[in-house]
Amino acid sequence: MPAVFALLAILLLVGVIRVQPALILFCSLLGAATLISALWSRRSTQLLSYHRSFDPPRIFPGEETDYVVEITNQKRWPLPWAEVEDRFPAALVAVRQDVKPHGSAWVQRRTLSLGWHERLVLRERFSCSERGEYLVGPTDLETGDPLGIFPVHLRVPETRSLIVYPRIASLDWSALRSRFPFGPIKAAPPVLQDPSWFAGIRDYRPGDPRHWVDWKATARRQQLQTRVFTPTTLTNVVVALNVQTLEHAWQGYDEDKLEASIGVAAALVRDLLNRQWAVGLAANAGGAGIEQFQAYLPPSRRPAQAAEALAVLARLTALPTLAFGPFLRRVAANFPYGASLIVVAAFLDPESLDEIEALIERGHAVAVFFLGKEPPANVARGVPLIILPAVDFETPQAALANSSVD
Repeated sequence: MPAVFALLAILLLVGVIRVQPALILFCSLLGAATLISALWSRRSTQLLSYHRSFDPPRIFPGEETDYVVEITNQKRWPLPWAEVEDRFPAALVAVRQDVKPHGSAWVQRRTLSLGWHERLVLRERFSCSERGEYLVGPTDLETGDPLGIFPVHLRVPETRSLIVYPRIASLDWSALRSRFPFGPIKAAPPVLQDPSWFAGIRDYRPGDPRHWVDWKATARRQQLQTRVFTPTTLTNVVVALNVQTLEHAWQGYDEDKLEASIGVAAALVRDLLNRQWAVGLAANAGGAGIEQFQAYLPPSRRPAQAAEALAVLARLTALPTLAFGPFLRRVAANFPYGASLIVVAAFLDPESLDEIEALIERGHAVAVFFLGKEPPANVARGVPLIILPAVDFETPQAALANSSVD
């Protein structure tokens, strides 16, 4: 820009020295136009906002969502042109456009104009058939003066994510009734003593757990005293998912078995929550947005639990970050009182089976959903095993109707 004004100043000086009115008029007009264009470009990105979102921000595979872009020019200075460039992951498919992405992403460019104090809302339909969390952005926006002499580039760094839930397996609960080892199918949950709700103290009775003895009250009364807790029917269930599908992690993974395992875990969490159980989720893998190397969602019956569990399953990576046996030990160390365990796996090594047997011996109700045609080798007879040789998935419409998620 300084070079342009310097050149015009030299031409104007030459015109004045040689007394050439045409050159003076030309330089004056061109200088005025250049000055106005420069001022226009400098102000073009001021009070200009660009916001985007997905509506809805979470969908099931095969569903469609609106990508909403809102551009607002909040000044009394029109934008005669603006070029917007958005970046989309390759898995997001524009419904009304024939776009063939190259590589892992594709770019959408469009040109628009805005008057003063004008707000423009653009909507575009997208669909996605693969689970995951997909980020859109950043966005590059270019605008400037009406003649395009001094274009101005603006980058909008913020990104927006779309979460695509996993496909949910279609489980026949009537066929599982006789093989399910605990209450959500056979009967209502039993009444338990919840240690988190202290009710009082009474004299010790034979059979009371020793860790419930209140030693301070015993010393004060000179007689064994036992803490009493409020009875509850809320039984906790933790669904533990093994993402390892092959014998060795360095071999990679079986995509069909992995997606089937995730679909079964999603169905169990959703259906048990629909039966008013407090359900948690654990998986020996991490993913985008998961703070730890392994995913863990504590048991709960809150309304958002199903959506959060499905979002965790959507973000999971394909490779384990910890062997399943040590992972089960870590999960069991944080078990709530009276918690039951459901294991979902397409592969179980001897260490994992030993840990499952140890949990059963410690009094936990355990069920194993194994995806395969044959049961795992060396599985003990006392392990409740449910073999799933093939897994069918619900349609997006059925999954949405059966799931209380936003």
